[in-house]
Amino acid sequence: MRKGRAEGVIRRRSQRTRKGHISTRNTILIKKTKDKHKSKHHKGDRHLKIEFQELSTDDYFSKNNEFSTWLKEEKDVFFSDLSSESARQLFSDFVKVWNKQKLESKYYEGIASGPRPSGKLVQIEHALTAVGSGQTSLGIKAANGVVIATEKKLPSILVDETSIQKIQLLTPNIGVVYSGMGPDFRVLVRKSRKQAEQYHRLYKEPIPVTQLVREIAAVMQEFTQSGGVRPFGVSLLVAGFDDKGPQLYQVDPSGSYFSWKASAMGKNVSNAKTFLEKRYTEDMELDDAVHTAILTLKEGFEGQISGKNIEIGIIGTDKKFRVLTPAEIEDYLAEVE
Repeated sequence: MRKGRAEGVIRRRSQRTRKGHISTRNTILIKKTKDKHKSKHHKGDRHLKIEFQELSTDDYFSKNNEFSTWLKEEKDVFFSDLSSESARQLFSDFVKVWNKQKLESKYYEGIASGPRPSGKLVQIEHALTAVGSGQTSLGIKAANGVVIATEKKLPSILVDETSIQKIQLLTPNIGVVYSGMGPDFRVLVRKSRKQAEQYHRLYKEPIPVTQLVREIAAVMQEFTQSGGVRPFGVSLLVAGFDDKGPQLYQVDPSGSYFSWKASAMGKNVSNAKTFLEKRYTEDMELDDAVHTAILTLKEGFEGQISGKNIEIGIIGTDKKFRVLTPAEIEDYLAEVE
């Protein structure tokens, strides 16, 4: 099957004004076609859709400045310096380039496993957008433990806040929090618990934090290249305590993961990371880390923060991860105010 074409044709069109005079303006007719496909194994030809889009040069220039930007960047000229004939010819060239880019964009958007010519995976960019629009979550590694915290804003006052749990236990010594799409998070939690159980059944010991993070990242990476699926629209912060001490990892939709001293994700990530960079010290204790986590959430929090609209999970030297109750969070809030 031969490649499709995008043609730009400049024509003169006459229009009759209200006073009966004839006026002429330059009009661009954009024609998108695809060649017919013939096959020995199929009867007849494939029906093709031909679309026409009409753009007036006057309307085009009044509505956007893509053409002017293209002239400056690609041709190193300004529109005001061009003659009428040169402008029409260059505009025709621009239409062909513009249509080609649009067709390529639509093609690559439907392919999760194929990168664009720029080298970016479009579906991963969409997944990161979902993470960036999610509620703020953060994690801090202290000298004697790890704390993870997140906002928990309810979609309605009628929702029972106890039914929403954004921090989950993966193993007795590992917990996780997310920013992004909740349903995707639940799938990853289920897969992570299954991996941890298989490891424990085989080796008769708890799975190390790094090993579990590696397994989670492998699952997320596989969903960036498999057909019929899309990348997970979540980023995770995994907190744990094992023989190597307290550990904090962040896993992104692409399957990449890094160990962090402190990190944040979600819609307020810039302010949160800036605040953490100013307040974090490697020798801080677990209680100080909880206070810092609360203060970081308050930086971009809309409304009154309380034990019901945030969640905090901690793990210390006892190597038992637990989620703080609303009453415990209220006590910490009273200490920082």
